Amino acid sequence: YPELVAWSARIGILRSDQAEALLTEAEDHPRARSAALKRPHVLRRTLIDIFTEIAAVNSGQVESTEVTPSARWIQPRPFVTDAMGRRASRRQSSRDPRLEL
Repeated sequence: YPELVAWSARIGILRSDQAEALLTEAEDHPRARSAALKRPHVLRRTLIDIFTEIAAVNSGQVESTEVTPSARWIQPRPFVTDAMGRRASRRQSSRDPRLEL
C-alpha cells in the first residue's frame, strides 16, 4: 500500500498531504488498506493479460486466440468508468474532496 500511495504522489494523482493522510488512515484500518489494494491488482493483472496476448500474437508465438485482444478491452472498462466518474464529481465539488481508502 505505501508503494502504491508513493507512486500515486510521484505521478501527480495525489498531493503529498493527501498521500500522508491516506498512509495515516491506512495504519489505523488495515482491512480497508488491504481492500484498497485489490482493485489496482486486478487492473494490473487485466492489463498484463491483454498486452501479453497482443505481444504473443504479434510476435508469432501463437497464431490466434479464441478471443481477439480488442474484445478484451471490455475488461478494464469498469475501472475507466469509475475513474472518469470520480474525476467528474471532483470537478463539480466546490470543496476540497476527501479521499476514501
